[in-house]
Amino acid sequence: DVNDVAPQFAVPLYTVYISERESVGYFVLQLSARDPDSGYGGQVVAVDKDYGANGSIAYSLTSIRPRADPPLLAIDTKTGQLTLLRLIPPDWTGRQMDAVVLAMDGGGLSASATITVHLISQDGPRFSASHYTASVSESAPIGEAVTTVEASSPNLAISLIYRVISIRMLNSSVDADVPIWVSVEVADSPFMLEFNTGILRLVSSLDYEITTGYLLLLEVLDTSSALSARVYLSVNVTVRTFSF
Repeated sequence: DVNDVAPQFAVPLYTVYISERESVGYFVLQLSARDPDSGYGGQVVAVDKDYGANGSIAYSLTSIRPRADPPLLAIDTKTGQLTLLRLIPPDWTGRQMDAVVLAMDGGGLSASATITVHLISQDGPRFSASHYTASVSESAPIGEAVTTVEASSPNLAISLIYRVISIRMLNSSVDADVPIWVSVEVADSPFMLEFNTGILRLVSSLDYEITTGYLLLLEVLDTSSALSARVYLSVNVTVRTFSF
């Protein structure tokens, strides 16, 4: 088999949260060729269309900023499991780290994804998943509920407020092996996130020929503690189907 296809990540950005009370060896993230997990731990999806040795994927952390000494995170090159190497120092609580993960196949072709790691206190809000995915038809009516994101907090649930921080659109007009994402103004987004329920609704028409997907960065704020959490949501636009 000719190694002519590089590994691919489904989306380029992921967000995870690690509590200050987690123990050594804590499972942070699973990088694999399966679909994203719906639990607290998650998966970064990397696929390779080659077969045989060229299709095998090895994972590595190529960059972590800021870098702790000794390191806080480690990745298993074969399984892609990201784990906590040591207890989070007290002065690191509340900080953010950006880790670049490289997926390389047996033929030397590679792809990368960035994981934003938030080191949080035990009292902050937490989403029910490390990454959400949803699908919506381009013919869906305005007002349709696309999906619901959920978060929990040690405080009352009524203290949680949801909002969209940023949105990116997959550029479908470019034929490229690596997905190209274009930033979109939140005000121009075809979606609206209900601030008190976490329900994402369609507010304008979709066109599959313009884009086949959106990547939204969402935030939940606990108004009683002023602590927040963020998560990415991938929305796939499906083509209109006709029945005769």
